[in-house]
Amino acid sequence: MIDFNSISDDTTIQRAAPTSGRAQCEGADMKKQNARQAVVKPEIEAANPMMEMVWRLERLERQVQRLSELVRNHAEDNDRLVRIVAEDRDVIRRELLRKHEHRVRVRKHLRDVSSKVDLEH
Repeated sequence: MIDFNSISDDTTIQRAAPTSGRAQCEGADMKKQNARQAVVKPEIEAANPMMEMVWRLERLERQVQRLSELVRNHAEDNDRLVRIVAEDRDVIRRELLRKHEHRVRVRKHLRDVSSKVDLEH
């Protein structure tokens, strides 16, 4: 889930003071949907850009890891659904085949009975 409400994660915020009383974060105002606590960026001013770069890199690595988990879970769910559909199709196919074979047997039996009746008369 994306946390749009956290100002500390917004990498586009300017370091200058806000202008003309506008809110600093104009993004979507959504409640946090995941159970994890938001990782708060250390309050280090632009005096140490290397620390900020390290923080951003670590944050990106966490996001990639979480995205990988979500993709893996989605693939597992998709595989389960494909298996369920395949099993359902197989059951339906077997049932249709059974009904068809039954009809063929009935027709064959009726032909045999009909031909015997014709031979007797």
